[in-house]
Amino acid sequence: MRLIRQVAVAGTLAAQLVRLAYAQNSSLPEHCDLTIQQAAAGGFFNSTGTGEIQFARQDSQHPLEPWYMTQTLHVTRDEKDAWRTQSLTVFLSVPESFVGSDEANNTNVCAYRMRGLNATAHDDGSCDELLSDDCLDAIDDLPAMPDSDGNCPSVNVQDACGQGFFLSTARPFNFSSSVCSISGLSGSDLPDNYRTFTGIGTVTLSLTPETDDDPYAMYDLRVRQPAPVLIKARLGASGSVAYQQQKMLCIAPNKVVEGSRRPVGDFPPSSASGAERPRTMMLVLAVSLAVAGGML
Repeated sequence: MRLIRQVAVAGTLAAQLVRLAYAQNSSLPEHCDLTIQQAAAGGFFNSTGTGEIQFARQDSQHPLEPWYMTQTLHVTRDEKDAWRTQSLTVFLSVPESFVGSDEANNTNVCAYRMRGLNATAHDDGSCDELLSDDCLDAIDDLPAMPDSDGNCPSVNVQDACGQGFFLSTARPFNFSSSVCSISGLSGSDLPDNYRTFTGIGTVTLSLTPETDDDPYAMYDLRVRQPAPVLIKARLGASGSVAYQQQKMLCIAPNKVVEGSRRPVGDFPPSSASGAERPRTMMLVLAVSLAVAGGML
C-alpha cells in the first residue's frame, strides 16, 4: 500500500508539472488558476459535456441570458504507463456582455460537486431520476447565499442523498473581470461570444498498475458518469434587491473528441466498482477555490 501511495502521488505531481508547463505557454497572468492556464494554452480534453443554466431575473421582461457548465475529462500517462491520472474539471461560461457589468459585479456564485454516478445521463443535464426525490428536496432546502461577502454556505445532504458534496468553492465568486477567462473551450459546443472560467477545483484520480483498477475500464466509466453539480447564485445590480437562484445539473463528459478512446462495455455497470473512490482520488484544488473577479 505504501508503494501504491507513493506511485500515485508521483503520478499526480507529474500531472501538475504538465499543467505548469501549459501555464508557461499561456497568455493569461501568472496568478490565474492552472486549470484555466492549461485551457488557454490549448490544453487537450479527451471528452466534454455541456449543460445550460437558465436563471430568471426578477424582471421577467428582460430574462438573463443562459450560462453554461462544462465538465471535461483529461487523461495523462507517463511513457512507461507506470501511472495514469484522470482529471475531471468543471468550467462555467457566461455571456461576454455580462462580464464586468454592474449586474456581474453584484452577482455572487458558489459551486458544489458530488462524485460521479453510475447512471445514464439525460440529454438536458437534468438530475431527475438520477438523484432521489428526497435528495432533490434536500438540495432545494439548502441555506441561501450570504447577503454580503463571506464564505459559501455549508451544505449537508448526506442522509438524503447517500453522499455529500465533497468539493466546493470556499468563497463566493463573481464575473467582474475577464482577466482569468478564455473565449470558448476546446472540444465543447459553447455558443460564440461567451467567456469561460474555472468553476471548481480539478478532481484528479491517480491510477497505478499496482492497484486493482483497470485504467481503460475506469476511463470508460468516467466518460459516461454524470457528476451532480450545484450552482447557487445571488443575483442583483446596484440599487436593486438581490434575489437567489440555484441550479442542479448532472452532466457526463460523454462527447468524446476525435482521436480519443470511445468507451466500450455495458453502462451502467452491474456493480458500484467504478465510483470515484477516495482510495484512488486526489483533489487538485484551485488556490482560492473561486473564479473570476481576478481571484483565479
